[in-house]
Amino acid sequence: MHEALIRTEIDMARRVSAEVNPPESRARGVLDLHALRPIGAKLVLMEEVEPLLVKEGRLVLIAGKGVHSDSGTLAVRPSPEP
Repeated sequence: MHEALIRTEIDMARRVSAEVNPPESRARGVLDLHALRPIGAKLVLMEEVEPLLVKEGRLVLIAGKGVHSDSGTLAVRPSPEP
């Protein structure tokens, strides 16, 4: 059961990411996380950040400010600076 939910989340994140991140954006090193749930954003980052950084040497992440979240606040938050 748990594995099925994880697989569904992974498939949905990949599908949404493919829709909002066309090849021309990825080629410029831009990765848009809009429309992804937090778990999906983490998955996309894990799968796509390293290859983009290796290819482009830089990466621009677009996370949004939470306008579409249920609470109207950020769902994907930056990590605190050490």
